[in-house]
Amino acid sequence: MRQIRRSLFLFLIVASLWYIAFFIVVACLRAPFPMQLEWVESGVMDAVDRVLAHKAVYVAPTHLYVPYLYTPLYYHVGAWVCRLAGPGFTSLRWLSIACTLICFGLIFKLTQELTSSARAGFFAVGCFAAFYGASAGSFDIARVDMLCVALMLAAIYAVWREEMLLAGLLFACAYQ
Repeated sequence: MRQIRRSLFLFLIVASLWYIAFFIVVACLRAPFPMQLEWVESGVMDAVDRVLAHKAVYVAPTHLYVPYLYTPLYYHVGAWVCRLAGPGFTSLRWLSIACTLICFGLIFKLTQELTSSARAGFFAVGCFAAFYGASAGSFDIARVDMLCVALMLAAIYAVWREEMLLAGLLFACAYQ
């Protein structure tokens, strides 16, 4: 029984390391690709470009621009990142990668505090990282998803820490 438990533990460590490393390597290799990786990226980039040009994001659709129905926070955060790192898909992908890494940290911290086990936290991060492949690689593309997930996890952590005002603010930001 002890040998089975040890083997299972070793398997979980290796699998978690594999999925976390897989995400990091693939995301870093995909980030500088100069074209869209998914059809949504170009529409998100258009909205960020409009924010950078101080134009309205939500306008009547035309043959040149049709706004997505996503809420505006990501576009403004993306514009800020593009001002710092330069415009383009790469900057927005690095934003998503950073948000995913924040998710890894929050999942680890939440799980560790809930279970009193750093191993459980590490395995939870490995399970989350494993969904990268199942999600068709959507953790590192220029989309609103990972910023929203990071903000929701931060809000859940704030609730866990009984910081309700911060939790409310983070949930509101996640909605935006």
